[in-house]
Amino acid sequence: MTMKKSDHNLQLGLGESIYDSSSEVSAQVAAGQHRAVVGSFWEELGDLQIKFLISQGLRPSHTLLDVGCGCLRLGVKAIPYLQRGNYFGIDNNASLLEAGMNVELQQIDLKEALPEERLFILPDFEFDKLEKKFDYLIAQSLFSHFTLNRIRRCLSRMIPLLHETSKIFATFLKCPLARTLKSLCVMTPVGLFLTAIRIHITIAFQILSLSHRGFL
Repeated sequence: MTMKKSDHNLQLGLGESIYDSSSEVSAQVAAGQHRAVVGSFWEELGDLQIKFLISQGLRPSHTLLDVGCGCLRLGVKAIPYLQRGNYFGIDNNASLLEAGMNVELQQIDLKEALPEERLFILPDFEFDKLEKKFDYLIAQSLFSHFTLNRIRRCLSRMIPLLHETSKIFATFLKCPLARTLKSLCVMTPVGLFLTAIRIHITIAFQILSLSHRGFL
């Protein structure tokens, strides 16, 4: 199986989350744990995303870019809804994309519905490789794993993908102002992570308004 890759080395040393460790992710995928890698509530969050996008105007004729698509939790819902070739996904882990294609889509007879050239490995948001503008873009449970600078880099590099009516949606963690950074973190064997389970947070879809003047 061949999927489009960026010209960058996949091992960028960004080290901001477990998803940046391709060896760790690959090991879990090989053990059949690809769904666990992308988080819990596979069916629930997949349904939530596609229903939300449709409520915001997504139609079968629209193009959709799934940023941080993983093993296609949204993809298995969006691909049969959209016209063939209108779903695109990017991730920084080839093993997750392969699990999405060869396990998740295969078991529901949708593998042939997704052209392989619609999946891209872009470890540092090299969106110029896509050479396309999109009607809808979504980043589910992505920014909650990033530093502010990495979020800014992702958004700024999205700009060439947008036309006048493009819509971008993302989940984020809303931290209570009274909480300290230390109280929001948990030490794990592979590093320090913000935890979305053990603290009181709000996770919500929000329209991110971008402009060339604001991000360039």
